[in-house]
Amino acid sequence: VAELGAGLAAANAEYHDGTSAAEYAQAVTEWENRNLLTVGYAAAIAANNRCESRGAHTRQDYPTHNPTIAHSIAYVMA
Repeated sequence: VAELGAGLAAANAEYHDGTSAAEYAQAVTEWENRNLLTVGYAAAIAANNRCESRGAHTRQDYPTHNPTIAHSIAYVMA
């Protein structure tokens, strides 16, 4: 119990380190923006590697789809 209390006291001190709510909000916004950029980058890389048009994902340099590489990815977690 003493170790748990010490850990809680340390966590409480870290939480109340004087950082304002505005600073926390800015940090959250920065993380959200970084995450959006990461997802956008991944989508751009995937689109660049896809040498076909499929559904709404069309490319002017590859206007048709290639049925030989069509596949479905589905995972069932039971």
